[in-house]
Amino acid sequence: MFIPNFLLKNYSFHYKLNFITAYLKSLLGLLQMVGREVVYKVLVPVVFIVFSHAKLIVGKKLTP
Repeated sequence: MFIPNFLLKNYSFHYKLNFITAYLKSLLGLLQMVGREVVYKVLVPVVFIVFSHAKLIVGKKLTP
């Protein structure tokens, strides 16, 4: 789901604004439909990976 550039050039600012708000609403709806469990399943590993990389960069053990 992306906004094609050639579509936006041919329409007025008002139409663009409506299109973008509808796009954001559909994204939000999709997030709500997917639910928190999936979001946590995705977020927790990402946070863990970032944290472990940060630990490597800092050079200290942040976790026992």
